[in-house]
Amino acid sequence: MHGTHVAECQTNRTDLAVRETPRRMLYPINEVAEQLGGIEVRTVYRKLASGEIPSIKLGGRRMVEHGDLVAYIKRCRATTTGGGQ
Repeated sequence: MHGTHVAECQTNRTDLAVRETPRRMLYPINEVAEQLGGIEVRTVYRKLASGEIPSIKLGGRRMVEHGDLVAYIKRCRATTTGGGQ
């Protein structure tokens, strides 16, 4: 699965709109998918289930904290570029 993760990061890599300073603290899953270059929502759910992206459940909705989304993107960048920014 790790090899799939790397390929997915490479094919969806863009200059993502998620900023270090958040406009808000939590993102619903559909917006996480959009922020990750338009990947499918079911792919986001797989990443949540595997623990690649941490999430919380709030009022019956699964949400991702801004910092966790930024951290995931940085891990993808480090994996696809071999070490960083």
